[in-house]
Amino acid sequence: MTDKFNPSKYPKHLGKRDEVTISHSRSGGYDSFTVIWYSKGKRHRKSKSNPADADAIAKEILKKIKTGTIDDLILTGQERNEYVRAKEHLRDSEASVDMACRDYAEATRILGGDYLMEAVRHYSRTHLKEFPGVLIDDAVKHWCRAKVKQGATPDYIKKSRINFNKIRSVFNCRLEDVTADEFIVFIDEHHGELAPASRNNIIECFKRLVNYSIKKQWIPRDHAFTLEGIEKYKSASAQKEVFTVEEMKLLLQNSRPEMLPFLSIGAFAGVRSSEIHQLDWSCINLDDNEIRIPESIAKTSQRAFKFSDNLRRWLLCKFRLRSDTQSD
Repeated sequence: MTDKFNPSKYPKHLGKRDEVTISHSRSGGYDSFTVIWYSKGKRHRKSKSNPADADAIAKEILKKIKTGTIDDLILTGQERNEYVRAKEHLRDSEASVDMACRDYAEATRILGGDYLMEAVRHYSRTHLKEFPGVLIDDAVKHWCRAKVKQGATPDYIKKSRINFNKIRSVFNCRLEDVTADEFIVFIDEHHGELAPASRNNIIECFKRLVNYSIKKQWIPRDHAFTLEGIEKYKSASAQKEVFTVEEMKLLLQNSRPEMLPFLSIGAFAGVRSSEIHQLDWSCINLDDNEIRIPESIAKTSQRAFKFSDNLRRWLLCKFRLRSDTQSD
């Protein structure tokens, strides 16, 4: 008990309406100062052995009553246990209970549910894991060798190399260092004169390289999100011209014999020109009127289809013309 303590001042009332009271009692030779207040019709008490501590608590409670936050001071037994456990969980952290609760609430709001631990584990796998990284030049070499082993056509690999070389001519760096904005600027400034389809081919090659590097675990998996910022260019819808019967007849009648198979298959069978370039006569069965596009040539997968007698006659015409030329 301090020298300034005066028992005659108790009970002490605080507030215009005596909202808070400090009472004094003595038991077993010890003084006790009890702060008393009411909230929601219930009487609440807090006891201290020092009058200065009791005064400080009383003033804080009175302030809470005036601001309408008095209930924040009242904890049930369960709430008190939860608070103690929360403090224990944060023992090795610099975060306060208030900060931890705020961040948790914001994280669940952003994630749309209680998926915080799943998000943390995903971030740990994709960002905290050590990835070796890869230079674009090395990634291209690995990709081409892998495609050769998988049986990709030489034409496919050749066209891919052309587009890769365009990328390597500007980006002499690690693949993961290339951002979507940088790649878009590269396309627009260095290849803006190309047709939209040609620019899209360069974009597709870059995406293949990124996805291949992710599978090889050279770069983080979430680097694929960078690709979402690279949109394809829209090409102006050019009106396709269709030959009339008479126009197609004149074209075939006046073509060189070696051009007849290419023109007639394209006209009557609808085979892609890139596939016709790689066809040989072993793929064409004139007895059954069937063309077979092997997997090594097809853009998607192997396919076979019947063709009309009209195409068969033009293909046979090629042999007759060649025979006539050789006999002359």
